[in-house]
Amino acid sequence: MVSLLGVGMMATKLYRYTTDKNNVYTVRLDEALGGNPIFGFTPAVDPMPDSLPRKMKMRCIGAHQVGGAKYRYYPVGKATASVLTMPLPFIHKGVQWTLRRFKPEYS
Repeated sequence: MVSLLGVGMMATKLYRYTTDKNNVYTVRLDEALGGNPIFGFTPAVDPMPDSLPRKMKMRCIGAHQVGGAKYRYYPVGKATASVLTMPLPFIHKGVQWTLRRFKPEYS
């Protein structure tokens, strides 16, 4: 299982990541990220044995905080996620972010 946690303890849950080839894997994410529909993850409600292969990296976006100095990468659960097509900036955890970079998945 892939874990994307920052510093400190965060509540995490299992979510589904869909690859560009439509393979579905289970990943563990911070609830605020996985539960935010703009990132395209869906909750893992049933046990699924397939976790993301170790060498595979999820697609992600690089975002810059509006009016601030923070830069952060966010994983994106589906190629059709609204964060990739919505007007910018987007809001996550009450902070406005502007999309700066897209990194495709790779293995």
